[in-house]
Amino acid sequence: MIPPEERATRGHSRSGADRLWPRRHSRTHEADRALAELDPPVADYTRGGVVRTVRIARTTPRRAEVLHLRRAHHGRTLDRLGVPVWDEDDERAVHLLCTEGGTAVGALRVTVGRAGEGELYEDFGSLEETLGDGELLMFARQIVEPRRRGSEIATALAHAACLWWSVRSRLRRIAFTGLTPGPPAPVFGATAVTPPLPLGPAAVGVAVFTGRLDTVADETARRLLRTGWAITLRAALGTAGAGIAGGAAGQPGLDTSGEIP
Repeated sequence: MIPPEERATRGHSRSGADRLWPRRHSRTHEADRALAELDPPVADYTRGGVVRTVRIARTTPRRAEVLHLRRAHHGRTLDRLGVPVWDEDDERAVHLLCTEGGTAVGALRVTVGRAGEGELYEDFGSLEETLGDGELLMFARQIVEPRRRGSEIATALAHAACLWWSVRSRLRRIAFTGLTPGPPAPVFGATAVTPPLPLGPAAVGVAVFTGRLDTVADETARRLLRTGWAITLRAALGTAGAGIAGGAAGQPGLDTSGEIP
């Protein structure tokens, strides 16, 4: 119970009854602030007046934006692969959401898995000989709003995901699948460990890639800097306001279509 002497300081007004303290102020601002703290920004990416923020999407409103992006722009690909727009892995995943001017423009999910279980096993069967039996980070469900594809949103999402996990986990191996009709080329230092394999009802060509978290973080940062994007780390990483500077090295995007299944 809140002592009577403290109630007035919490925005309540005194009434005739000591037990009743009707609230007179709006709670909208404090509720918005509380939700924002649950969806912490990882980094800002700025170029030519455009500011994009990648944040962790934990709350229902932010995850609803992820779901909207998938339904609007990723549904056909997921149907061809034979997976739902939202599944049980999404409920335990870390979701990253990229916004530009308040609009959701891209998303990526990350789960912790191991060979022999999880979505890789469900999709491809046993990969223990290729991946080993240790835990790894699985990057999946990358989606970019179609008219912004090719503008490094996918790169920023992968970069922010690497930063986030680098300070919150000891895991340093990542895996992801890529839509690739031909021989798969390395992606940000990650290399294909399978040839393109026919996946789902439409037999879509998909290859499995693996790499090191620090390598992918470095290569995505170089790509962003080379293409003119300034990177500012945010409070979620414990380095608020810090910038990243470095050299440049040309690398292909995670997927030119803006999608990682």
